[in-house]
Amino acid sequence: MANMNFFKEENKKIEKIRSKHKWKIIIADDEQDVHTLTKTVLKDFEYKGKNIEFISTYSEAETISALKENNDVAMILLDVVMDSDNAGLNIAKRIREELKNNLIQIVLRTGQPGSAPETDVVINYAINDYKEKTELTAKKLITTIVTALRSYKTLKSLEASKRGLKQIIDASENLFEDSSSKLFNQGVLTQIISLLKLNHDAILVEHINSLTVEKNHEEYSIINSAGEFGGIDKFELLDDDVKDLIIESIKSKKSIFRDNICIGYLELEKHRSNIIYISSYERLKQIDKNLIEVFFKHATISLNNLKLNEDLFTTQKILIEVLGEVVEKRYIDDPNHIKRVAEMSYILAKQLGLDEEKAKTLKIVSPMHDVGKIGISDAILLKPGKLTPEEFEIMKEHSTIGYNILKDTKKETLNIAALVAYEHHEKWDGTGYPRGIRGEKISIYGRITGLIDVFDALANKRCYKDAWDKDEIKNYILDSSGTQFDPKIAEIFIKNIKDFFEVQEKYKND
Repeated sequence: MANMNFFKEENKKIEKIRSKHKWKIIIADDEQDVHTLTKTVLKDFEYKGKNIEFISTYSEAETISALKENNDVAMILLDVVMDSDNAGLNIAKRIREELKNNLIQIVLRTGQPGSAPETDVVINYAINDYKEKTELTAKKLITTIVTALRSYKTLKSLEASKRGLKQIIDASENLFEDSSSKLFNQGVLTQIISLLKLNHDAILVEHINSLTVEKNHEEYSIINSAGEFGGIDKFELLDDDVKDLIIESIKSKKSIFRDNICIGYLELEKHRSNIIYISSYERLKQIDKNLIEVFFKHATISLNNLKLNEDLFTTQKILIEVLGEVVEKRYIDDPNHIKRVAEMSYILAKQLGLDEEKAKTLKIVSPMHDVGKIGISDAILLKPGKLTPEEFEIMKEHSTIGYNILKDTKKETLNIAALVAYEHHEKWDGTGYPRGIRGEKISIYGRITGLIDVFDALANKRCYKDAWDKDEIKNYILDSSGTQFDPKIAEIFIKNIKDFFEVQEKYKND
């Protein structure tokens, strides 16, 4: 074994500080003495309040297995020659290329520098440091460890920052999600934790004490909570000192930094504000505080834009629902028809594999399928008996009228509503109206709403007919599969028909 000169210098012992989380370091070397000496030198080592957890491996296979089982290893002290002459080099390559791990710090140690020349290795392998075992004194080993852990911690912070930015971007894009504001706040929280340079384990939000609180007029609500605040869902359940600091921040309209506490203030509209509360981090320098203040100002602008978009979307949704209900009440004495159509369209869309955004969009717009009937005379709409051929031709115009009302807009929601209005009477075999298109030329939204509208009409009483029983309805859907209805949609519908009868029961008319 090439001698490592750990004991040429005095190894000054440091008082050990116990920590819940530790830095994981792999010692990959086929000589037991190397493991023993390394652990002896570093047994009292502590960096950023955390000790070391050593993982010993003695071959390429063992090392790769350990890395797969531990995705939070900070660094590896890697021997070049183990069970093969190039084992260490193979491991270094596999870490980056096979395991896709670009965070772990690879320190290559060799007792045979001639077999792996430093220049060649540094150029051709993505390692972070190269050491000959003979040059590693105790002091140099500790310096190497600290440098590697510092780099790893920085990379983890950058990764957390990237993750936080992604959450903020996702919140801005996913306005159909009820939780978009919550997701945005989660992104802000993750970004702040990164900026506060928490230790790499605490960068994970669930490992620190954090709160996101919204104040609307005089009401306080908790949006996110973690750490010692986890499970607290009401503001009044917080400790008085925490509540006092949050209220102080809101009244002063400023962020607050106190010892190990950061309270970020995000002003929304006149009577609304958000607070990000984080405790347990390293003491901040003034430049860090200034950076966080700037970040909160930009986050405030972004959150206000998100709230504005959500309010616009909510308003649009309400207008669609109201318009649909007004049209339905004009000609159908069935106050729950559009509620059932909306609910069942969403369920069937999800069962067919549509993503959440598309399914929710259909739920919103499906009540607009008959909006064109606003242009049909009451004499035809409210006629209790069968329509004459001439009257039916006029009735069929409602699909085109509805399409013309809703089309030509930049809003995707209304464009889909226009398709539903236009296509819900088209049939799979091309015998429908108004265009007589067939198969998948009919949009998925039109095909789903078309089946749901027919099912709801059959299951409920109308002025011109009684409600059908369940077997009659099921047989009609089966018989119409491949002619009136998309056979795949009809198959999924029949397979889950009890779900749709449950909706009928939930929203049945008195």
